[in-house]
Amino acid sequence: MGTQTKLTDYDGFVEKFKRKKTTDDCYTPPEIYDAVLQYAERMVIRTEQYDLMRPFWPGGDYEKAKYTKRSVVVDNPPFSIISKIVKFYLENNVRFFLFAPGQTLMNCANYHPKVAYHIINKGIRFENGAIISIGFITNMRPDNERIVIAGELERELQDIQKREKKNLRKLEHPKCVVSGALLKKYVTKAGNQIISDQDCSPIKGKDAPFGGGYIVKDNVIRDLEMNKIIGDDLYKGMQEDKTECRKMSPAFYKEVERLNKEK
Repeated sequence: MGTQTKLTDYDGFVEKFKRKKTTDDCYTPPEIYDAVLQYAERMVIRTEQYDLMRPFWPGGDYEKAKYTKRSVVVDNPPFSIISKIVKFYLENNVRFFLFAPGQTLMNCANYHPKVAYHIINKGIRFENGAIISIGFITNMRPDNERIVIAGELERELQDIQKREKKNLRKLEHPKCVVSGALLKKYVTKAGNQIISDQDCSPIKGKDAPFGGGYIVKDNVIRDLEMNKIIGDDLYKGMQEDKTECRKMSPAFYKEVERLNKEK
């Protein structure tokens, strides 16, 4: 795989956003798709006698695709209409294993009894650069499973992305260049820090980072770095975990009790 270059300047920013970063514009990297397909074949399809279909492409119409009894859809559909897509496939007895939004995965089929959910942890980086939390939804349930914690697939997908990241060369501005975005990492609870007029100079033209920026003296950067270390050390561990268990309805606890009584 060739070395890619990640730019942090204005030209790189413009190039990066040529296509929208939306869940409906996330074209699946071939290596990611192949890993998902192989997982689906092992876990739910379990036969070589099937016709793979990918009806979700720009200008395509999944409702007009010619499905047969041998058809299996393994694809990444537009997340904005995922519930409509799942409903269509269930009503027309089309087998599917679909990418789906990770945060709302279990709402996609309104708890339909024929549907199972495959859960992974980390997001996937798609070809448009968007990192999206995903899961998978299917109506193929060979072991009568409802929910699958897909650790095997998680490991495969993360290994692929780590290999891709190794080939990603990142170009950064010199340390003396600061901007509103670049300075955020120096904000700590250690107190205010001030950069005066005589310690900085505005950057104009193509050298400027996106959003504008300044050149600052080396001693300013050293002070910022030191204050960050001090601030991080001083306040490490001082944030209490104030997470509380959400209170549920009586009907919820009754269902928990019923479920746990079942053998």
